[in-house]
Amino acid sequence: MTIGLSPTFDLGPLTLTWHGVMAAFGLVVGMLMAGHFARARGLSADVVPGMAIAAAISGVVGARLYYLAQEDSERLTRPWSGSSAGFAFYGTVVAALPAVAIFLRVTHRPVLTHLDVLALAFPAGMAIGRLGDLINGEHYGPPTSLPWGVSYAESASHAPETGIPYHSGALYEVVAVTLLALIVAAGHRRFRRPGDALWFVLGAYSTIRFVVFFWVSDVGVVGLGLRQAQWTSIALAAVAIIGWRVSRARFAGAPPAASSRCPASPS
Repeated sequence: MTIGLSPTFDLGPLTLTWHGVMAAFGLVVGMLMAGHFARARGLSADVVPGMAIAAAISGVVGARLYYLAQEDSERLTRPWSGSSAGFAFYGTVVAALPAVAIFLRVTHRPVLTHLDVLALAFPAGMAIGRLGDLINGEHYGPPTSLPWGVSYAESASHAPETGIPYHSGALYEVVAVTLLALIVAAGHRRFRRPGDALWFVLGAYSTIRFVVFFWVSDVGVVGLGLRQAQWTSIALAAVAIIGWRVSRARFAGAPPAASSRCPASPS
């Protein structure tokens, strides 16, 4: 596979990035999917735009701070001074979940029930958003002769050299998250207890990223042969396991279908 697109392109007087365009497209698709899952679970879709705004704003801030914590910690107190380039996606996950939870609690909506809706929509939006990384040549791995190696014709890409096929962590993540999106779309009715969908998707996505980053070379190893994203994956997988056990115990006595629709539940 050879990609000949530049990371940026002009649309009239505007210069756009594929990364930004695909992220925006992924957000729109995620919102539409969240609305669909909300209605399917007996909830109002009116809350989806508010959740999306809370996730987008906190996600941008979180992604920036997560990046600076790894690359330039001295700028954490002034993250937007000087160059504002540099974001790391896991910061979005870490920041957006509590931000959306706070939004839901302030607006008096059951938190886990609505976070489940967001989680079910997340893989589809993520798969689209990651296409921007693939076009840009981000998260490349070592050179490969395998037929699914990705080469780049544009010198502006992030790949080290043009014309050489590399393993692509971005491609592997797109494929894996697309499969996850199909799984949750087909089986979303099985996640009936509050929190089940959230913890499943968080655990599955963390596992995907942990595995994918063994084929990523554009970020360094930080300890025990693992990269920062992999250590974060381990932490989030642990959160998912603990959260699943706690929520299952909390709602053990309630019928799954009823507990997921109960408007008075605070979680």
